[in-house]
Formats: sequence, structure tokens, C-alpha cells
Amino acid sequence: MLKEKVTEAGGNIEDLVVLEIGAGSGMVGKALADLGVKSIVGIDIVPEAKEVAEREYPGVYENYYIENLIDLSETTQEALANRGFNCIVCVSALGFNHIPAQAWAKAFNMIAPNSLVAFNVQKERWEDNSENSFLAWHPWVGEKNIFEITETHEYQHRIYMDGRPLYYIAIIGKKQTRNKSTEIGF
Repeated sequence: MLKEKVTEAGGNIEDLVVLEIGAGSGMVGKALADLGVKSIVGIDIVPEAKEVAEREYPGVYENYYIENLIDLSETTQEALANRGFNCIVCVSALGFNHIPAQAWAKAFNMIAPNSLVAFNVQKERWEDNSENSFLAWHPWVGEKNIFEITETHEYQHRIYMDGRPLYYIAIIGKKQTRNKSTEIGF
């Protein structure tokens, strides 16, 4: 979906400068690299994740930071702020609030206006209207002046141990043109 959106907009996948939040073992970074993305920076809070990513997918990430987005070191904050990201990707880490809204806001605010945003959410969380819903945790998704959803796609993510399918929704959107109302604040 990401490659399609870049192509539809007349761009090249090679021109993406991706910030991958919750990069984990590097599988998504590898998939992005296989699509042709040349510039990928990962960040995760788990040290073992970086070890696995470097072992399994060496050279995929330009940098891979092990830090808490809410409390970034000054060095990392400066490096990320100056990177010029035009895409943010987060796979399987937003839907259960593994990445708190405050951390997501910090990352989202680092990407340029009109940047692509790609993430996925468990279907039940996406469709839920309670205080435990994805939208309750991440209200920016419903704010048209902050984020515009351009495409969603339901797919079977995996199968539970008891054989039931687990469905997710893949979401692609665009950060709106920067002004005071397009930043996520806390």
C-alpha cells in the first residue's frame, strides 16, 4: 500500500526517508528495504530488538536507536529532528497502546508536512468505540486538520493458537500541512 501511495503521488519509493517506530526485530525495515527504500531509521525501547535486527538484517537501518521516545537523549533528539523524515511507519505496536500516545506524538511531530504515515491496528481496536479503542488512545487519527486517511485495508494478520483468525487494518495516510493545529500536543 505504501509503495502504491508513493507511486500514485508521482514519487519514488527510493526517496522516502522513513522513521520506523517500534522497529523490533527489523522485519518491517527489511520489507521496506526490499521495496527499494534506501533511508530507514529505527527506534525501539527494547535492547534485544536491536541485537536481533542487526543480526538478522544487517545494513537495513542507517541508525537504530534504543531509547524511550518520551525521554530522548539530547543527541538522539537532535539527530532525529535534523533527519528530514517524510514517512513514519509503525507495525503492530500502536493498537494495544504499546507505544503511548505521548511517544507517538513526539515521533509524528518529527515528520515533515504531507509525509506519509503507515501503521496497522487490530480490527477489533479499530472498530471499538469504548475508552479502550484505538481512537480513544490516539484521537489524532480522527482530526482531519492533523491526519488524513487515504486508504485502509483489512487483512488476516495471523492465526491464534486455537485456530481463530486475527484480523488487522492497515492504514495509510498523510500528515496535513504544518501549522499550529497539525502538531499533536500533550
